[in-house]
Amino acid sequence: MFPFDESHWRIPFQSSPNGTSDGFNYQGYTFAGADPQNLNTYIAKLDYNVTQNGNHRLFVRGNLQGDRIDQPPQFPGKMPTVATVVPSKGIAAGYTAVLTNNLINNFRYGFIRQALDQIGSGNVTFVDLRGMDTPSGQENNSFKVAVPVHNFVDDLSWTKGKHTLQFGGNFRMVGDIRNSTLSSFSRGQTNASWLDVSGIANKKHSLDPGAPQFASLGLPVVDSGFDNAYDYPVMALTGIVSEVDARYNFTTQGQTLPDGTPNLRHFVAHEFETYVQDSFRVKPNLTVTYGLRWTLLQPPYEANGVQVAPTVSLNNWFNQRQQTMLAGQPFNQPISFGISGQANGKQPYWNYDYKDFAPRLALAYSPSFDHGWLGRLFGGPGKSSIRLGAGMYYDHFGEGVVNTFDRRGSFGLSTLLTNVGGVQDVDTAPRMPMNGLYTLPPSLLLPLRMEAS
Repeated sequence: MFPFDESHWRIPFQSSPNGTSDGFNYQGYTFAGADPQNLNTYIAKLDYNVTQNGNHRLFVRGNLQGDRIDQPPQFPGKMPTVATVVPSKGIAAGYTAVLTNNLINNFRYGFIRQALDQIGSGNVTFVDLRGMDTPSGQENNSFKVAVPVHNFVDDLSWTKGKHTLQFGGNFRMVGDIRNSTLSSFSRGQTNASWLDVSGIANKKHSLDPGAPQFASLGLPVVDSGFDNAYDYPVMALTGIVSEVDARYNFTTQGQTLPDGTPNLRHFVAHEFETYVQDSFRVKPNLTVTYGLRWTLLQPPYEANGVQVAPTVSLNNWFNQRQQTMLAGQPFNQPISFGISGQANGKQPYWNYDYKDFAPRLALAYSPSFDHGWLGRLFGGPGKSSIRLGAGMYYDHFGEGVVNTFDRRGSFGLSTLLTNVGGVQDVDTAPRMPMNGLYTLPPSLLLPLRMEAS
């Protein structure tokens, strides 16, 4: 929805309202907007027998995504509000070698690059007209994410009598690359709730038709259930910018990055697993499989050293907080952050765990009943199988952690500052110039900039 007199704000299209209206302050405008979707997948494969007898075989598989989904433009003739592009790709190759009649080796290599690009039309500092449709919304800012993974796997199978022994290893090189402006732009807001009396209608102040100074004009008072529907358009039409949300990002040396600078991160983690197992054919209809897997997960780190962590143990911090609470004492110890990570020669997010041993046990049994109700239940010898399995598993949570807390910048390297509410009033609050939709009021922004520096 837009202010009634949209020409006042020079909205970048020329058309008359054609939507529904509340009869006073709002009118709508709708139009047919393009909503194209391209979902393309390209696959290639190759199978090759290295030797004529097939004892040595090679395969290669490739996949490329070419997806793009455009959301309709915000205004006629403009670029898509958001374009979502999925340029993911992957390739897998394998080599199988039958070395002897009882010895087989399988080698696999895979490279998967999961990627997602969001191309937004709103990559700019702007003033948000609260309650209305503002050109270039903050939610339209852009980001690019890529998670490349190299995976090397080798398995060796050796059959000896009733035993089939398997040995193997798995080595993964995981990356997490992000280029994001989600926390790179500041914004202002025509927010009536940020005024000293938290609104305009029925507050008996300027711009309120029911204020005493307007009694001689005979203006009708605003219905109490219509306050917001009055306040938001009036704030926009008079250009009152009462709130500024300033975003600041910093280098690891404490330098402030210019407004709009993307947050660049490249996290790296290596993972290794190895295992041994034996499938023991105890009887023709009973097989017992048992084994052990060992996992070593490297704590992820930012390859360029743009990484921070608390300088105190949060576990100890919360324990002390609990103790002082039970003792009825205050606890005001701050949590500070410092440079961390392997790229800086510092401690990782957490220490290695060298004790991730995971046992496995499985049973496969085929009942041999051929008489009575058990024979009827299982269908006779060799017709049914019963399988049981149990094991211990370790979660690979490293990439989930860095995606969670670094999606919008790191602690200590990104901050959001907002001017204090309840100070500005409709007479003293800064006004937005006619061409100032992308200009924040210096009187509100400069104190926050000084605080950030």
